Amino acid sequence: MTTTATTPLPSVRSAFAAHFAVSALALAAAILLVGCASPGAPHTPLAQTTPAAVGLNASTASDTAAPSQWWTTLGDAQLNTLIEQALQGSPSLAVSRARLEQAVALSQVREAANGPQANLGVDVTRQRYTANGLVPAPIAGNTYNSGTVQATLSWSPDFFGQHAAELQAALGQARAAQADAAAAANTLAAQVGRSYVALARLVSQRDVAARALAQREEQQRLTQERVSAGLDSQVELTQAQAAVP
Repeated sequence: MTTTATTPLPSVRSAFAAHFAVSALALAAAILLVGCASPGAPHTPLAQTTPAAVGLNASTASDTAAPSQWWTTLGDAQLNTLIEQALQGSPSLAVSRARLEQAVALSQVREAANGPQANLGVDVTRQRYTANGLVPAPIAGNTYNSGTVQATLSWSPDFFGQHAAELQAALGQARAAQADAAAAANTLAAQVGRSYVALARLVSQRDVAARALAQREEQQRLTQERVSAGLDSQVELTQAQAAVP
């Protein structure tokens, strides 16, 4: 007589339960780690430096700031015309203005993207169905109009300040482009102003030289008359002639 011992195997249900328990523990640990993870230190904006911190008087700095069109305060209509023509016809200023417009448009797009987004689409179709095809009556041989209207509304909340940071960066670029354009305009206006002043100085010097020459020529003429009248000698006439270039 032979006796066979049989060892009972674990049931499939028990194995599945054990596997499910291990998976649940692993999932719970992963969720706990994600919940404890930090998105990083919050963005802290830099402190704004006051004029007093760098040795400036705020009231003095604002009071002495030059106006945007400082050349108009000189009261010279010709200078105003020359500077305005230079500003309108400068290719470099045109590039600066284009960059400014692009930066402003980008900042507006960033600002609009922070709010809710709404889209509306309308589609209208007019179709005539053939009477000889597979389309059944009463559709076959008739014309029908169909239309669809789609409306969507979306909004992405700014939990970690990414949208605000992108908006501030776009605004910073717009301000930088505006400052660059203003600086380029002021530089060009200053160059035209310096050239105008230099030209005015040369014109003034020319007028002074012309008056001095006229006086010497008049002195020569008077000396010639005095020599002819016997009041002066040839020596005085030679000296008067030498004074005229």
